[in-house]
Amino acid sequence: MAAFNLKNQLSQFLEETHGKCTGSFAHKGHLPSAPNPGLFVRGLGTVGLPLSERDAVELKKACHQAPFGKGSETIVDTNVRNTWELNADQLELQNNAWQTTLDHILEQVAKALGVAGGSGGIKAELYKLLLYDEGAFFDSHTDTEKAAGMIGTLVIALPSKHQGGGVQASFGGQMLVLETAESSAFGYSYLAWYSDVEHAVRPVTSGHRLVLTYNLIQLAGGPRQLASSLNDDHTRLARVMALWNDLSKRPRAHTTSDACPSFLAYILEHKYTDANLRSDHLKGKDAQQFRALQAACQDQGMLLFLANLEHSKDGSCEDYCDGHYGGRHGYYWKDDDEDDDGDDEEDCNDGGSSCSELGDYHELQEVFDTSITLRTFYRTNGQQLASGIPINAEDIVQDDPFDRAPDKEDYEGYTGNAGASATHFYRNSCIVIIPSERYSRFLVDHAKNGEVDMESFIGTMIEDVRQRPEDARLRVQLTETCQYLMTVYKAKIKEEQAGKQRYGLTKASAVTDEALGFVAKAALQLKQPALFESAATAAKESLPMVVYPALGKTLAEVNLEPWQKGFELALSRISKVHLKWEAVTGTLQAAKARLYDLSSVSSNLDAIVALGRQTIENMLSTEVTVSKEDAQALIATTEAYGQGFLFNKYVIDPSGSHLAQKQQWMHCKQTGLTWICSILPFVKKHISNATFTITFLVLLSAAEQNGTVKVGVARNIYRDILADLIPSFKLEINLPPSKRSRYDYRYYAGVSTAAPQPNVKLMEANDIATLLDNCTSMDLPTEREALMDHLVASSKTVDPSAFGVLFIPLLARLVELSRVKGTPLNDATVSRSFFQNILHEYVRRYIGVEPARPLTWAQSRRACNGGSCGDCTMLNKFLTNPQEEVGRFSMAEKRRRHLEYGLSGSGCTLSTERRGSPHTLVVTKTLNNWHAEHKAWRDRCVVAGQSFRTIGMEALKEILGEDYGRAVDVRSAGTGSATGQKAAPATETAAGAVTPLGSMNPWNSARDRQAASRTPLGTISQVPAWLSNPNLAMGQQTRPSSKVHIIDLTED
Repeated sequence: MAAFNLKNQLSQFLEETHGKCTGSFAHKGHLPSAPNPGLFVRGLGTVGLPLSERDAVELKKACHQAPFGKGSETIVDTNVRNTWELNADQLELQNNAWQTTLDHILEQVAKALGVAGGSGGIKAELYKLLLYDEGAFFDSHTDTEKAAGMIGTLVIALPSKHQGGGVQASFGGQMLVLETAESSAFGYSYLAWYSDVEHAVRPVTSGHRLVLTYNLIQLAGGPRQLASSLNDDHTRLARVMALWNDLSKRPRAHTTSDACPSFLAYILEHKYTDANLRSDHLKGKDAQQFRALQAACQDQGMLLFLANLEHSKDGSCEDYCDGHYGGRHGYYWKDDDEDDDGDDEEDCNDGGSSCSELGDYHELQEVFDTSITLRTFYRTNGQQLASGIPINAEDIVQDDPFDRAPDKEDYEGYTGNAGASATHFYRNSCIVIIPSERYSRFLVDHAKNGEVDMESFIGTMIEDVRQRPEDARLRVQLTETCQYLMTVYKAKIKEEQAGKQRYGLTKASAVTDEALGFVAKAALQLKQPALFESAATAAKESLPMVVYPALGKTLAEVNLEPWQKGFELALSRISKVHLKWEAVTGTLQAAKARLYDLSSVSSNLDAIVALGRQTIENMLSTEVTVSKEDAQALIATTEAYGQGFLFNKYVIDPSGSHLAQKQQWMHCKQTGLTWICSILPFVKKHISNATFTITFLVLLSAAEQNGTVKVGVARNIYRDILADLIPSFKLEINLPPSKRSRYDYRYYAGVSTAAPQPNVKLMEANDIATLLDNCTSMDLPTEREALMDHLVASSKTVDPSAFGVLFIPLLARLVELSRVKGTPLNDATVSRSFFQNILHEYVRRYIGVEPARPLTWAQSRRACNGGSCGDCTMLNKFLTNPQEEVGRFSMAEKRRRHLEYGLSGSGCTLSTERRGSPHTLVVTKTLNNWHAEHKAWRDRCVVAGQSFRTIGMEALKEILGEDYGRAVDVRSAGTGSATGQKAAPATETAAGAVTPLGSMNPWNSARDRQAASRTPLGTISQVPAWLSNPNLAMGQQTRPSSKVHIIDLTED
């Protein structure tokens, strides 16, 4: 007896069922009698039917040209679509009797198309009114699914005499022509087709074709059960599914892949977008076959899913279409991914025809590579579970389902080094059938490579168990899934440690801590402490924070003892103070809330509180990396545990002696007693992290104000911590990403512009300003002045971009705080010298000295990338010559390329004279680099002016008094001190008028750049002699000498 082949059995049955399914892909009908719909157009009025020539002209004026979709674009092209249209919100159908006619049409359409549930399963939504004049048409296209649940299009032709305008619809190798002209003079007709049917509107040869278009929407609720006529088939299919399910429970060694595949994919007749791939949106025969499978599977332990599948084939081909050499282009038929913007009607084919009709794709001569992927994988309700799952051809029920024209082609012509090649893409929607015994393994195996959405996968299973706790099958399935996931994860970790890559050579494991978080939540739902402990142990770092509220809820309901080890282990894996505190508080708050819901009291609550506190205390005695968020958490622990948590706890020696703190710590270290650490020593241990420390101090002051910390305590802590902080104080700020521009002044200054570390919160101006203000409020002037001195010192060395990030906002915030508290801006506490010194460094280091215009043509030498060569020596001789503007270098191409490479970024212009042999490289010196540097300098001046306005010009005048002019004078950029040197009160023009720095504007045109040579003398710190007296420059010349330096290095 031949071996049983389940795939063949299933294929045979489904093919037979497909033949028995009713319904067509398109339908047309006529209405012998129908009421006038009462067509009313806003701005025009009622339109009479049949449509008269006069009304047609007026209606056309109210319409707009109909667009069409091409990929992600919406375009108007009358060579593709020549139609006029009105949107649904521009018209009304005022005759109530029209709905009865529409209901009758829907009944006929549902029956003809085989819609599940008949006319009760769909509705029609008015979409457009279309007017086709003589010559109007629409090339071949498929309709975009414009609404959730849209399965097709309904067109009702209103009385308007015309000829032509028939719709040619094709699908699956079949073609129908749906005419509307026959009864158009006085009658109504209707056409309907599924949304993935390719169709074209033939040209109207005379008259006007007037139609209403509707979107056909399938109503939610899922397909109905099988009709009685299919009962026999249902029994046969159920037997096949029962056998498959039984075989899937046996060890794999006892079954063959043909007899018991892990899963099978059955390709559907229609194609669906990702948005509409769900069971209650399936069309016609697809819906009927899904119902047949659903009925057979639901009692046999088989699961159904939906997927969009993509098959690709790479290979060589002939370049016979257009003789194109090189380049890359593609042919498109229907690409659902690129046409889901919902803004317009249709997706058109290039040239108006499908690949299959014209054969406008390249036949592959030799196939190099193929792949089949479940591009998107869904539950039948449309919830996406996974993406990018690779499968084999043997996993598809149909034999050779891709024996047709491709849906898309990527083509690359001859490149000179390689022949023409192409990739063909075939896209289909399919039903995926999986035995319930294999479902978890199927998804977990693919989770290893990142194709599975763990929240949709395990998260949905957890929710199913929560809603149906009595369903033992669901609990077993969730347990087995989590256990298998843990097994796979542990194996993956071992293999990674051993350097193996069994599950993929390049992809890292996607079974992350986030996935383990779902395992932990499943353990909580299942009340399995051992599984929770296993997940906490396996985490690379720690379980996600969302686990802890669920943990607190569970701990309020169970005996704590079996869970305590897992709880402690989970907390111990958290390395951040703020995350540990978040976990503790999340657990505690959820436990309290659950006990309140249960109107119960549990000793677990006290145990959770004690365990949380012990966890925090243990962390305070360990070495960790701290951050701004950790400082916030420490203040929160003070609010929770009281002010005493700020200070060290005294440990009582068993002998009864009371030890001093230092002796106590030494005693604990020697005897092994537990030293309980608290907040203040922890902060001082991490005093070098200025961001953390400053944040803690700022929040401590706020805690004193709200009563958490007693008055006076914060001042003592401030003095204690600042005594340690100030000597080692250094700025920690996030700088903007560097602009690797050769003309950036920082480039020449050699200043580091490294980008900040992502997701790290560092110092903020508001925190430093608040700290300084608190020092004033707490009468700590010495500490305040010391901090300011450090800030001024830092401004002399920090990256210049730090002024915009920190220093300018700091000064602005200090001004704001002074005004809030009513402190005069010229008060000594505002510190005039601090403002003056910071602003001086800002002008000196951020704005910098104005780049002086070169007085000669001399330029810097260029390095030779080959070390040193004669060509570069001659080039540098030309570059450093102060009088020569143009150099000519006649040499072979390779040597010219070498010089061109060396001149990159020099600002010289390069050209090649191709007369004679060898050709000549012409190098012309320019002032381009200077112009770029000067523009950058002027742009910085504009930014500085904006910064001063941010602080407040009037405020600066009040704070700085007579020093105001010196602080904002751009000419001070070349000086080394903010004091001790007289300067003009502001930037002056040559005519003596004052020009505030904040009024300078950036160059926006070539005219501005040309004006650089006419910069007023008062706006720069170094005035070239040629600018103040052009006749003095270069002797009596007005520009550098243009002597041409000719070098002939022609080889014999």
